[in-house]
Amino acid sequence: MFNHSHIAYGIPGMDEEAGELLEKRLEGLPGVHDVTVWLGEQQIDVDYDPDLVSPPALASAIQQLGYLPKFIPRTARWPG
Repeated sequence: MFNHSHIAYGIPGMDEEAGELLEKRLEGLPGVHDVTVWLGEQQIDVDYDPDLVSPPALASAIQQLGYLPKFIPRTARWPG
């Protein structure tokens, strides 16, 4: 059993190639269990273990690939 948290980031300018690259990069981080890319919504959802990886570390991994992640609060997430 693992601790489970969920976070969503908007990724302005993300295309299919970028989505695949970001998904692979995030899934390679310790503690990341699942990444879902929503191209049409320019959004990435991440399921992770907060004991192993933090939201700032996730955001940093996205920034290292040249994208500016924008935290999306649960009430504003798509598909929700």
